[in-house]
Amino acid sequence: MGGLLQRSLSRHVDGFSAGGGVESLPPFDYHLPLMSLPFVLRIREATIPKPVPYLLPDPLQAEAWRTRPGQGPQLKVGLAWMGSPDHQRNRFRLVGLERFVESFRGIEKVAFYSLQPGAETAVAAARAAGLAVEDYTEEFHTFDETAAFVSALDPCGDSRYVCRSSERGVGCAYLGASGRESGLAVAAYPAG
Repeated sequence: MGGLLQRSLSRHVDGFSAGGGVESLPPFDYHLPLMSLPFVLRIREATIPKPVPYLLPDPLQAEAWRTRPGQGPQLKVGLAWMGSPDHQRNRFRLVGLERFVESFRGIEKVAFYSLQPGAETAVAAARAAGLAVEDYTEEFHTFDETAAFVSALDPCGDSRYVCRSSERGVGCAYLGASGRESGLAVAAYPAG
């Protein structure tokens, strides 16, 4: 994620560290955990700057995905369908690729792409059930590479749609920060 943050935020801050321990940081006067910033700075909805995107994928990587052979003029839609398998409530957050298969099988002029790392078995099952899903996730080694791929989805017109579900890999926070429109299937949490 370091490259994505460096490219996107360096014009706004003097320096930052994306990884490593506190001993690897340059000298500083104060330290504040990132998630505490809104509270300490008294940020409210009215004070949040509106310009997006503010997270920018690597332009060369993004262009490489846009011009990759085999990607035709159809609408390009990314799918993610579950959270981390290790999350204690993942069974409640899991949407299941089979729901996409039932809804999207047979739609013409749309290409579906998995955004779900490590889901080769589910992708193979979706293909067997008639939903053509491309899976390049083995080529994503950094968040920056994933962001570049997502930026190449649906290059038709000004809007870019990503059908998104659950909370893994390409999170909705990134999609918003990158100016991407997205759909989200919200998990139903049982009482208790």
